[in-house]
Amino acid sequence: MEFGPLPPYRVAVEERDRPHYLQLLRQLGVLDGWLARIDPTASRPEPQRGSPLRADDDMLDPYHLSHAAWHSLSHAVDHLHCLRSLLQDARVIHMYAPYSLVRAALENACAAVWMLQPPRRADRLERRLRFAVTDIRSGEETKRLIGQTGPRSEQDRMDQLRDIARRAGVAESALKRGALYSEIVKTAGSNAWNGVITFAVSPSAARDGARPAIQMDRRGHAMQGMDQIYTHVTPEMRQQLCEVLEKLWQDAVAERRAVSPHSGVPLLDRILTATEPAAPSDLATQSATQLKWRAVR
Repeated sequence: MEFGPLPPYRVAVEERDRPHYLQLLRQLGVLDGWLARIDPTASRPEPQRGSPLRADDDMLDPYHLSHAAWHSLSHAVDHLHCLRSLLQDARVIHMYAPYSLVRAALENACAAVWMLQPPRRADRLERRLRFAVTDIRSGEETKRLIGQTGPRSEQDRMDQLRDIARRAGVAESALKRGALYSEIVKTAGSNAWNGVITFAVSPSAARDGARPAIQMDRRGHAMQGMDQIYTHVTPEMRQQLCEVLEKLWQDAVAERRAVSPHSGVPLLDRILTATEPAAPSDLATQSATQLKWRAVR
């Protein structure tokens, strides 16, 4: 995507900042695929029957983990869309407002990762319920500030959460802590290199030819409509997905290196400054899958 001369802005932009501005617009270009996925008029993928996520939802009903993660991701994408509309469409650079939009996007994206991240079901259930506690407390505080009441009292809603926690084996003491975004962002960020967030990868994977069956299989979602007939994941699909993800990783590192060859994050800095970019340890499974498939062929 090419951008013409920059028009006058509410806040002056130095010429040396122009490459960073254009790079930001290019990065925000991925939003189109994400916006299509959170379109409220489109069908929302549901967790596949028999999947861990579906079992989590059943134990937490009606506080489904999948719905909370989807809601958080939708908030994150919507805030980034607002940022792009401000910078690219309205072509206005405010002094402080963009930071609030980025913060909201970061916190909500991290919330989804934080809830889905733990490999143990008990930890996922606890985090979902703690997130719900904070949401209830914030909502009730807002109601008190504006002098409004809801259809259900805070006590009623909290009693329902305690009942769910008892059935799910979650200690009531955990609910009292709630979930602070300082913890959420720190925990999610410390494990950001342990895997690929499929919500972000899926549009690119689809564009690069990865079959829908393997994409839905990785996310634990059920195929919709007639596509349910074609759900078998073949070795060829897995090999193709490995190659797509490897290309996405290498392209992402190359784009980041073009912005700056260094980073204040030690792990990222080592990757950027490597003589020959090497796949990090979290891609070991993919590399092993590739080697195994090539040996079979």
